Amino acid sequence: MAEKEHTTDSAAYGDVKSRKSFFESVFSDKSGKLPTRTLQGKNKTSPQTEKGQSHLAGNQSSTVVAKKDRDQGKEELHDQRKDDKVEVEQRLTKTPENRKTRDWFPHNLEVFKKPMCLISTEGENILKVEEETLKQIEKIDLPCCVVVVAGLYRTGKSYLMNRLAEAHSGFALGDTIESKTKGIWVWCKMHPEKKQTVLILLDTEGLGDVKKGDQKHDNRLFTLAALLSSTLVYNMKGTFDQDAVSKLTFVSEIANNIQFKGRKQADNCGLKLILPTFILVLRDFALKIVIKGRKLSQDEYLEDCLKSDSTRDDEFNEPREAIRTYFPQRKCFTLPAPGDSEVVENLEMLEFGDLCKAFQTRTAEFVSFVYSEDHKKLGFGKPVNGSNAMI
Repeated sequence: MAEKEHTTDSAAYGDVKSRKSFFESVFSDKSGKLPTRTLQGKNKTSPQTEKGQSHLAGNQSSTVVAKKDRDQGKEELHDQRKDDKVEVEQRLTKTPENRKTRDWFPHNLEVFKKPMCLISTEGENILKVEEETLKQIEKIDLPCCVVVVAGLYRTGKSYLMNRLAEAHSGFALGDTIESKTKGIWVWCKMHPEKKQTVLILLDTEGLGDVKKGDQKHDNRLFTLAALLSSTLVYNMKGTFDQDAVSKLTFVSEIANNIQFKGRKQADNCGLKLILPTFILVLRDFALKIVIKGRKLSQDEYLEDCLKSDSTRDDEFNEPREAIRTYFPQRKCFTLPAPGDSEVVENLEMLEFGDLCKAFQTRTAEFVSFVYSEDHKKLGFGKPVNGSNAMI
């Protein structure tokens, strides 16, 4: 009797398993998700099942137990079939013309292999979009996290970008006082932590270059970086003192450079919806963050530096107020020097593990936080992909 019952269950199980294997082979797609279909003749039983049931009729107690197990299994299978039917019908009702097929892969787009110029600078600091690079980005149909690193020239922006790209090199580094990056360069990577998401890294031209001497050019670059990004990293050296804050005058100009439907936002409500998370990175930071005997966190240090002072003039208060207003989501990281002057000069040639341990720890914390940030969204909450990320 036990042997017959075992044969019956195996036959039923084999029947379902064989059908599932068939649908896996026919409908499985690249996402690994299994779209299945309704099994035909679900009310029919196999001859083996009927034979097994007739044998079980002779033993009432065994039949009750077996029937209870089968009923439970049928309910579960029925629910699964119902869900599968809806999904498969949705797939099958799509015409071939409406089915979306991916015509790109990371390995066949140059922008995934190396940094490419997205926006170049011509003549009198005129910004020009590089169409070939833009066309490659527009093929990306996955949600995008857009990270921009901006800041004063020669402060090590490109090094941070390479850390985010998990690459030893890529974005050009420099070991002289000459500004290395011109315009805006882009490098795409599959996101290290978010599935089916692309990480778009934008390295910007250094601000405050004395050779350019064009503050309007810096204002346009910073505004463009803020609009493109979901996370905006402002990189600078030393402490966040008055001299450092005063160099952020272009933050105050954001409202003058952005218009909604042809109008500037006097109340800045629209700006708050589209501007990114602001991360301040202070490089070569060596001070203890202690105020009035109390040790502050990195974020508390930033907020303390952004406080307005009624006894000071507009030059002191305006940049602080602008950062608080335009970037309600703020974060601060203080990174110590990676080593002595020789280490700094040869940073590109050294392995990350060869640098100062404290620098490694803080840099890893910074990278982890950036990776955790959500992808960029349009004003109504829809995730941004390559076709609209650079609009």
